[in-house]
Amino acid sequence: MTDLFFSIFFIMILVLIVGLIKPTLFKLSRLKITAISLSIMVVSLAIGASFAPDKDEQEEATQETQAGDKDEQETELSKEQQEALRAFNDDVKPFMDNAITDFDFFWEEQWTNIWSDISNDLAGDNELLEAMDKLEVLYDSLWLRLTEYEGHHAFEDEQKEKFDTVIENFSAGVHKRNQAVLEIWTALDSQVLNENILNNAVEIIEEGDDFTTTALVEWTMIKKHFEDME
Repeated sequence: MTDLFFSIFFIMILVLIVGLIKPTLFKLSRLKITAISLSIMVVSLAIGASFAPDKDEQEEATQETQAGDKDEQETELSKEQQEALRAFNDDVKPFMDNAITDFDFFWEEQWTNIWSDISNDLAGDNELLEAMDKLEVLYDSLWLRLTEYEGHHAFEDEQKEKFDTVIENFSAGVHKRNQAVLEIWTALDSQVLNENILNNAVEIIEEGDDFTTTALVEWTMIKKHFEDME
C-alpha cells in the first residue's frame, strides 16, 4: 500500500514538470497545474506515511522473526542433542568456570603472594609452611572434584570423550602443582629447603602448566561446539 502512494507521488512530479514546460497540454495555467500537483503529492506522502510501520513495529517484527528462527533451529536438534546442550549450559559450563577460577585463585593467594612476601622480607619459613599446607589441601580438593565429576554423562559419545580428555589433562595439571607444593612443604618441614629443591619444584609446575594449557584449549573447542548449536 505504501508503495502505491509513493508511486503516485513520483507520477505527480512528472506531471508537474511536463505541465510547467507545456501547460497547453492540460489546458490549465501553470499556477493551477502546480497547485493541483503539489496538493496530490502532499496527500500521497501523508497517506503513504500513515501506512508505513513505525520503528517499534519494525523492531518487534524483526525480533519475532529471529525468535522464530531460533525456535526452528531448536526443533531441528535431536532429543539427545537438546539434552546435551542443556547439560552443558546448566551443569558442565558452570562446573568448569568454577574449577578454572579456583585453580587460579588458590595459586595466587597461597603461592604467588607468599613468595612475593618472602622476597620482600615480609614473611618467613613458618608463613611459607602454612601457605603450602593450605594450598595442598585446596588443590587436593580441586583434584577430587575434577576426577569425580560426571555431569557430562548426557553428552554424545564424541563430546563425552573430548571432555574426558579435558578432565584428564586438567586434573594432571592440578596434581603436578600439588606435587611441587608437597616438595616445598617436605623440605621446609625437614629444614632442608635449598635452591635445587626450588628449581625442581619450578620444573614440576611448568610440566603441570603444559597439561593445564592443553586442557583449556580442548575446553574452548568444546564450548564452541555447543555455542554453535544455540
